[in-house]
Order: sequence, then C-alpha cells, then structure tokens
Amino acid sequence: MQQEREAGIEKGRRIGLAEGEEQLLRRLVQKNLSRGMSISEIAEVLDETEERIREIALEDPGEQAE
Repeated sequence: MQQEREAGIEKGRRIGLAEGEEQLLRRLVQKNLSRGMSISEIAEVLDETEERIREIALEDPGEQAE
C-alpha cells in the first residue's frame, strides 16, 4: 500500500513538472512573438520545432489561463 502511494506521488510530481514546463514554453513563445521574433527564431532559441512553436503561436491566449 505504501509503495502504491509513493508511486502515485511520484507520478503526480512528473505530471506537475510537465505541465509547468509546457506553461513556461507557452509564455516564452508569446513573449518572444510580442518582441517581433519570427517562428524560426523562437524555435531555434527554445530548441523546439517550428511546427510546435507555430501551434502555440496560433492558440488563443485565453486558453493558456486554464
């Protein structure tokens, strides 16, 4: 029972970290877009694909508050 609990806690931590990283990426993309950087420049700086940066750039900024 204790092992299951610890595994659940660890899984929760991993999920939380992943969500935090995603939120940070979204904020950085929006910030760099507002500074006039291109999709390709942002992708290079953030070490992401242009496709991924484009997906984030096209999202409704209101969705990020969720």
